[in-house]
Amino acid sequence: MTGKNDDSSVTLIKSKFTVFQIIIIAAIILLSRLPYISAGYGSDVDAWRVVAVARDMTETGDFVYSRVPGHPLHELICTLFWDKGPLWMNGSTALMSTLASVFFLLVLKKLSFKNIYLPALALAFTPAIFINSVNALEHIWALAFIMGSIYFVMDNKPIAAGIFLGLADGCRLPSILMVIPLAVILYYNSGQNFKGLLKFVLSAGIVTLILFLPLFLKFDLFNIYKASYPGITYIAFRMFLATWGLIGFIAIIIACVIELAGRIKPRRDSASHILKNHRYFDPSLMVGIVLFAVSFLLFPHKAAYLIPAVPMVLILLGRFLKPRLYNIVCVSLVVSPFFMGINRMDLEVLPEFSKYSLKYKTVGGEIVLDFLKGPVLSEHSKRLKQLEYVNRIIFESGLLANKSVVAVGEAFPLIDVTLVQNHRDSVIVNGNVMYEYALDRTKLNYYLENRYDIYYLPGEEVISLSLYGVDLKSAGAKSLFIW
Repeated sequence: MTGKNDDSSVTLIKSKFTVFQIIIIAAIILLSRLPYISAGYGSDVDAWRVVAVARDMTETGDFVYSRVPGHPLHELICTLFWDKGPLWMNGSTALMSTLASVFFLLVLKKLSFKNIYLPALALAFTPAIFINSVNALEHIWALAFIMGSIYFVMDNKPIAAGIFLGLADGCRLPSILMVIPLAVILYYNSGQNFKGLLKFVLSAGIVTLILFLPLFLKFDLFNIYKASYPGITYIAFRMFLATWGLIGFIAIIIACVIELAGRIKPRRDSASHILKNHRYFDPSLMVGIVLFAVSFLLFPHKAAYLIPAVPMVLILLGRFLKPRLYNIVCVSLVVSPFFMGINRMDLEVLPEFSKYSLKYKTVGGEIVLDFLKGPVLSEHSKRLKQLEYVNRIIFESGLLANKSVVAVGEAFPLIDVTLVQNHRDSVIVNGNVMYEYALDRTKLNYYLENRYDIYYLPGEEVISLSLYGVDLKSAGAKSLFIW
């Protein structure tokens, strides 16, 4: 009798210790974000668009969206605190990154990984995830719900898994790609239970439909903006270096080469037999990675589009590599955000480089390798420069004596959020100055007829030309300042 009580006491102590460890890991992840959440809403102007849309929905009560195909759940949640500044907007994203890592940790526990805490930190510190966990965008919200869905699939709870996947779709619709690998895993992990599979698919579909229906009824969400397709160098940079960081990517490649060189048959150190019919598990994750890779290659403009593939890659690496090699990869990913940053010199806003940086010319353009500033530190520097930029726009335009209009292009969301009380539909009014995104022929004629002085931000005049064929320089417009 005493022996049974001792066993239960040991189990309880172990359980409490595990919970304590999870809390510690979550605290480390959250605290690591705090120094970076107050510098604006993100260097990606789409983050500022989210804030503007949350404001518009609050003021009008109507459904609107920041970019096609819409991100209704995230943007609705942001209506609760859009007016409380970056600390709340970015802080909520940081909390969701912590939740995503905790779910990831629990999934690894389900898979009987011997080390679950270091990989959870590796996920949280992977540069693409870290950077997007301190801005106002929806990528990490979707990741947190995806990880929740994976966890409930592993726990054979199809309705909960479907609801979480539907919530992920409501943040980022491409999350729906996860329905394929998760459906396969659920089907075989539950003993080929078709009823459970049906519950999963239906619950995910219903939640997704509920969240998107107001937008589908009001807008054409398939009128996708077509940007020019970038070159192979740009795509490779986004897919590998911008996602994993230089240190993390090199560590992954070297570890995989060493593993492949050392054996022919894959080891199963991570106890794959825990899953029933486990032979379907790894291929399912591979399918998920391929789906998101293809999705990225269709629109290869942001490394953040690959975020859902990161935890799947980390799981497969943990099931493929020897524990020592896997730990080295995880440590490298934890270090990767802070050292060896690579930046292209053709960016609109460049970070401050350390004195330990080198400039190189490549086929894709000029790049700078900064040994002391990794991707996260470079991103933070860009955000600070971005705030300087918007403040200078407002200052310089405030010096204009006559009534004027400034075509500000991609800086429009920055000004729109900064001068929140001056918003007037598609125009921002600040004293005798009006800010427009771009000028078509009708608007240009209106401002000329009403004797407005016309200005443009350096580099942004090309938007009026590309969208409407309006050459602002030929119309007598001047650059507001030289940047």
